[in-house]
This record gives sequence, structure tokens and C-alpha cells, in this order.
Amino acid sequence: MSGSSLVQSEAQPLLRWLNVSDWTFMCTFLWCGSKQRERPAQALAYDVAMLTFTDVILDCPDPWKLAEFYAELLGWEIDTDTSQKDWVDLRNDGVGLSFQRVESYQRPSWPGQEHPQQFHLDFEVDEFEPEQRRVIGLGATLQKTFVGESGYGWQVYTDPAGHPFCLCRNRPRP
Repeated sequence: MSGSSLVQSEAQPLLRWLNVSDWTFMCTFLWCGSKQRERPAQALAYDVAMLTFTDVILDCPDPWKLAEFYAELLGWEIDTDTSQKDWVDLRNDGVGLSFQRVESYQRPSWPGQEHPQQFHLDFEVDEFEPEQRRVIGLGATLQKTFVGESGYGWQVYTDPAGHPFCLCRNRPRP
């Protein structure tokens, strides 16, 4: 965020901003601080609403089938207390992933734009090869690889309903 500074506090951050491009999924996470709020300096003059980012919801033709794919992929469980015929929830200790039935669902046509992706999910991996075998075995389809000679980069896949997602291997941060 150019031209802005953050107010520091002893508390957990209120806002965490993730820069986005065409290849990243944007999330804003909000937490409550104990004394001050950490937020862009220009927001100090305004009262910032307290929100909690809880879910990402994917449209699909068969929510149970897609939920089973992602439950296996992520090692999460389907929440049978809240799931219904046309809505399925996966839960973990943080943000949930949910699936809703859309009768006239049209799968994204990545990289084409006839039915473009609206977003995609990124998953960090330690190694591509074992995860590639695993996600393909679960029903994903490899679309394109952007991995350099260094072994770092990303691979684009589509899930069984056509939503793009990426396996990413980034250089370690210093």
C-alpha cells in the first residue's frame, strides 16, 4: 500500500492486506486488537466495522461431490450438522469452504474467457510431484505448469467442477 503507514499495536493485527493479481485469490482477514487497531493510516479518520472473514463458497452442480474432493485434498471434514442437499460445509479451525448447488452452473473455461474464472485457490506445497499425483488421483485435471528450472513456480489445475486452483512452491522467505 503505497503512501500509507500502519498504526502499530501490541495486539494482534486487525487487518491483513494481501495484494492480488490475476493469479492470486484476495482475502482480507480481520482480528480484534486489545488496545489499538492496526489499520491503514487513512482509515484512522473513519470508524472501521468489525468483520470476520468466515467462508469461501463455490458454486457447483453437485455440492457433495465437490465437498468430498476438497475434504480429501485438504484433510478437512464435512460438517454434517450444517450441510444440506444443496449446501455443504467443510470446516477447520479458521475459514470454512462451502459448496452450493447451482442448477444452471457453467464451469469456468480457463484460460479461455467464455466462462472466465471469478477467482481461484492457491495451495503451497513442499514438492510438486507427490501432490500432483495426489490431486489428479482425487479427480483434478492439470491445465498448465509454470515451474522454472529452480523448481519454484506454480501449476494450474481444475477441480471436478472446473474451478481453477494452483499448487505453488515459493522460494523460502529470508
